[in-house]
Parts: sequence; C-alpha cells; structure tokens
Amino acid sequence: MIVVASKVDWCDRLLITIMLALIITLGDLILTAFGSLSRNRALGIRLSQGEKLEDILQTMTVEGVHTTKVAVEFAKRCGLDMPIFSAVAQILDGELTVEDAHIHLMGKPLHCNSATRSRATVSTTTISATSVQQTKTNSVAHVLEV
Repeated sequence: MIVVASKVDWCDRLLITIMLALIITLGDLILTAFGSLSRNRALGIRLSQGEKLEDILQTMTVEGVHTTKVAVEFAKRCGLDMPIFSAVAQILDGELTVEDAHIHLMGKPLHCNSATRSRATVSTTTISATSVQQTKTNSVAHVLEV
C-alpha cells in the first residue's frame, strides 16, 4: 500500500510539473505576442512602419530574428510546411514586403485532414490595398512574434 501511495505522489508531482511548464510556456507566448515590452513585437511594428531591419537591430537585440532562420532551416530539413515562419524569414531577408506577406498568407488554402479534404471547399478573398494598409501594423507584429 505504501508503494502505491508513493507512485501516486510521484505521478501527481509529475502532472503538476508538466502543468506548470505548460502554463509558463503559454504565458511566455502570450507576452511575446501581445506584451508592450516584447522586443519581437516591437520589431514587427517598426518594420511595418517602414523602418529597415539593420537600423532597428542597431538599437535593440531581437532574438526572434535569429530564431526565425533556425526554425525555417529546421522545417526544411524535416519536410515541414511552415508558411508563417517562411514569410517572416523572407521579410527579414528583404525578399518579401509586409503587404505581400499579408496577402500571400491570407490567400493560402486551409488544410483539412484527408477524410474531409474532398468535401471541404475553401474560398479565398482578394484583399484590397486599403484593407492591407489598415491591418499591416497588427498583422506583421503578430506574424513576427510567432
């Protein structure tokens, strides 16, 4: 009976540890995406306002710039399709504008599992230049933080 109790205690401790790790990770993600002190978010906002990456990086360190390159390379090696990371990397490399990234990402078809793919119909909407202009600041900030 004592052995069973210690196993339960060990399992309880493990579950609590896992739950705390998930809560901390989620909190970090939320602060990175939405916190006013997030350097990744600040970089996205400044890029969307037309500042150059080199100029921004002279005034602040942004870990997401280097992490993006690593994530894209890892995805390629694993055969993963990560369109948001790819778009962010292209923006950071100067290969894609913020507006074009927004249009490209919003126009991508949704993926469904194989059982529903044949029944699913995905329609895309053309985004006008006005709507892109209105949403580019928020969109880039959120894309760059992911």
